Amino acid sequence: MVESVIRGWKASDGSIIRPSESHWHLVFVRLSGTVLQIVVGPLTTAGVVSWKEGAEILWIKFKLGTFMTHLPAREFMNAETILPGASSQPFFLKGTAWLFPDF
Repeated sequence: MVESVIRGWKASDGSIIRPSESHWHLVFVRLSGTVLQIVVGPLTTAGVVSWKEGAEILWIKFKLGTFMTHLPAREFMNAETILPGASSQPFFLKGTAWLFPDF
């Protein structure tokens, strides 16, 4: 189900150009003790992503054709959707609390 996992860290504030993408991703961003968990759907156009200095980023790219029935791809097409947090540590995915991946 997972095509790749990439970890990154921003040494300074800045932006990057992200390409259009037929796959969808789960992205985790940790900055100043806060973690965001984002579902990034298939993207039909390129765009710009900005990150602050010190941000740790973990991208989980799913294989083409991978889907979760409760996250229909059509609802996430060209969108970045923040998943709700379950508390200060885990996040909710399909009604279950999950721990954040270890960076």
